[in-house]
Amino acid sequence: EDFFPDLGRNGKWLHFTASPITDSNGEIIGAIETLEDITERKGAEDNLRYYLQEITRTQEEERRRIARELHDDTAQLLGSLSRQLD
Repeated sequence: EDFFPDLGRNGKWLHFTASPITDSNGEIIGAIETLEDITERKGAEDNLRYYLQEITRTQEEERRRIARELHDDTAQLLGSLSRQLD
C-alpha cells in the first residue's frame, strides 16, 4: 500500500500485488501486477479511528463527571450526617 499524491484531485491510496510469470523451464519471463484503489477504505479507516478517539474521550469525560458527582454527593451526605450527630 502506498499513497500517490499526484493521482486524482486529492491523491490515491493504492494496494498492489505482483506475481512472476514463468516459462516451461521455470524461468521468470515477466510479471503480472494488480493495482487496487483503496482510497475509500483508507478514508473509512481514518473516520473509524477518529470516532473511536471521540468515543474514548467522551467516556473519559463522563467517568470524571460521575466521579465528581459521587464525591460531591458523598461529601454532602457525610457533612449532613456530621451536623446531625453534633
